[in-house]
Amino acid sequence: MHSDFFDFAAGLYAPVAPHECERQEKSFISAFYEYLHKRGVEHCNFGGFQLAENGAGRAREFSGSLLPDTFQQEFVEELAHNDYVLRRAAELTPQLPTANFEIGLPAIDQIAAFNPSSVAVQRECARYGIVEGVALIGNTIGRASRSDRGFYGFVFAGGRGSGQHLKSINVELTCAAHMLLERITPTLQSSFDGFNGRLTQREHDVLQWLAEGLQRKEVAHRLSISMPTVDMHTGNLRRKLGADTLPGAVAKAMRYGLI
Repeated sequence: MHSDFFDFAAGLYAPVAPHECERQEKSFISAFYEYLHKRGVEHCNFGGFQLAENGAGRAREFSGSLLPDTFQQEFVEELAHNDYVLRRAAELTPQLPTANFEIGLPAIDQIAAFNPSSVAVQRECARYGIVEGVALIGNTIGRASRSDRGFYGFVFAGGRGSGQHLKSINVELTCAAHMLLERITPTLQSSFDGFNGRLTQREHDVLQWLAEGLQRKEVAHRLSISMPTVDMHTGNLRRKLGADTLPGAVAKAMRYGLI
């Protein structure tokens, strides 16, 4: 392992207060990309995704990417269902929960044999710099229903000629990715559930007091706001967090590292 790997690893494990999780996760991701830059990795896209019953990939957003927002939107809306990396997750089993494999134009024959429709996706990705590289996919915890299986995926890639270097450090990159995953689980869980992480400051305040066990009337008193205003915020929290009840909203907020 390179010294940059050990420097990255050392920075991941400082104690984090619960209310700092969201901010700290962003710093972990930034540190991950800084480490990748030092190791000569040009591109890395990663995040959680699901598979439909027919094996088509479904992704809501990237948890990390340096590519333009236009590509990310195009991938989520048009490319993900036939993406080679996502579709390969159908091969994972309890006995084989993770997989590493080559991606990019050098692997185009293998991609075509696996799923011909994935070739056009790979060529579109190549237009944005994902020309050669390696991928890591794996099963996730907590999303085990047959119709909505949850996975994570990392793609490490670069321009033409970068593949050999990426393959040579693939073990190190895989270790770094799994270490990052341990520290950003709330981000992935929120991605699986379709939560975009956007709460207003007042919604955060209401959520925090609800988590402390206060009733709505007590929250109104603590924040010096009216009961209808509290109810408006709690309604927004239930809607944004996809919860039927306030306890359910609090539970999901904890799962996502918001409190």
